[in-house]
Amino acid sequence: MSIRASEPTSYSGAGAGLVSNVAQRDHHRMHRMRWPAWLGVGERRWKKSPNEEVQPAKTAWDFLQLLIVPAILVAIALAFNASQASRDRSREDRRIREDRALADAARKDAILDAYLAKMSGLILERDLTSAKEGSAVRQVARTATLTTLRRLDGTRKGEVVRFLYEARLLHTRGRDGVFPPPVINLEGADLRGVDLTEASLEVDDLIESPTTSSVILDGDLRDAKFDRAHLNQVSFGRPFAIGPLTINLRGASFNRSVIFDTSFYLVDLRGVSFKKASLYNVDFAYSDVRGAVFDKALIVRGTGFVATCLTNASFAGAIFNRFPGVGPVGHETIFRGAKGHDVDFGDAVNLSSVRLSPEVTGVRFEGAKERPKPPARPPGIGEETSPPCR
Repeated sequence: MSIRASEPTSYSGAGAGLVSNVAQRDHHRMHRMRWPAWLGVGERRWKKSPNEEVQPAKTAWDFLQLLIVPAILVAIALAFNASQASRDRSREDRRIREDRALADAARKDAILDAYLAKMSGLILERDLTSAKEGSAVRQVARTATLTTLRRLDGTRKGEVVRFLYEARLLHTRGRDGVFPPPVINLEGADLRGVDLTEASLEVDDLIESPTTSSVILDGDLRDAKFDRAHLNQVSFGRPFAIGPLTINLRGASFNRSVIFDTSFYLVDLRGVSFKKASLYNVDFAYSDVRGAVFDKALIVRGTGFVATCLTNASFAGAIFNRFPGVGPVGHETIFRGAKGHDVDFGDAVNLSSVRLSPEVTGVRFEGAKERPKPPARPPGIGEETSPPCR
């Protein structure tokens, strides 16, 4: 029994020694991991007398606490100043742009006013409207017009064209398709982007007159705006000209315009939009209408596309030779000699009144109830020489 009593005592002593060794190792490890006292991060202990007050020394952490708040305030102030400076620069840049725009507008207004005053003087004092072709006063007026147009924007170019039209300086009268140039010949004029939205350009001819009148619009008319305009007996370019395309109207828009007896003969009409336009006896012969859009347009009374290039043109929803609520009007739309591919006639109305050249391929008719007919006769002399068509 004495032997059994002594065994637990020896085991207890060994366990206590093991625990003591582990505690010592942990103590040394913690001692090695302890932060330096000057940082003020670790725990600090000290003894003092009952009547004694101890002021601990300042540590790095104490000094950091003193610097953190000012540093944050400085950072906030710098960020605010930077943001304010950026806003001030943006405001100043906007003000400079506005000042420049106002100065540019004032300059262009002055140019326009000076031109109108000069032309008014030529009309009233030099009888410009009756001047003969080749006369000095015509040359002066044309030079002043072309110079002025190069220096104006689209809106003010429109004001110039309206003035010339109202003064009847763009009108000409011809016989048997031969038209002399108008008083102001705009050939070569920079009319890019001219804004003639809702303009009214038309000629009133007596039915019994043996001659016909026309308003001649020439020059570079790319991106011109004729939306909701009313055009009657207008000729874009030289009437019945022979040769390459005579006028550039690429990218122009005639959306919702009403066009009567107007010629787009030999005109570059690539990408032009005639959406919801009303076309009465409009001549597109020999023109390049690649990519042009006639969606939902009303195409009636002899409007023709003889020898045109139609690649990628769209007539989706167009109404041919039929007035809504009235019915067919007994005319045909002729595409004799036309060429091209990928033309869209989807949802078009009264296609049986259309005579479409067999050289137009890849035509889409989705939604259309009728189909065009072939031309009644083959292309005439010269009609095979349509604009290059790819």
